[in-house]
Amino acid sequence: MPWKISFDEQTRIVETTYTGLIGDAELREVALATLVVGREHSTGLYLGDCLDLEHAGSLFNVYDLVRFFESLPVERTIKEAILLPAAPNASNDLKFYETAALNRGYNVRVFNERAAAVRWLLEK
Repeated sequence: MPWKISFDEQTRIVETTYTGLIGDAELREVALATLVVGREHSTGLYLGDCLDLEHAGSLFNVYDLVRFFESLPVERTIKEAILLPAAPNASNDLKFYETAALNRGYNVRVFNERAAAVRWLLEK
């Protein structure tokens, strides 16, 4: 499994760490699993650590993931910070995801530094 989900009690952030290649089918699986952990802990703060991600699925499926969220009871008040990987293709895919999510009313931002991402998540 090229992803792992954890919850930080102090910051109330659900963190999903991605490594290697993530297939299109896994994108929905990990998104749903991450949202479940957030609901279990009554938080809307999410950090996607994609620093070691090599591929984030096809652009079509990255866009389709945003549409998938609309079929779920996902609050538009959640915040998702994404740490961009070094791999240019994966980084571009995630920037596209940010734009698609923002266009649909979701609060998503990409970052190059972890500290900046956490600071943004914790802003009121």
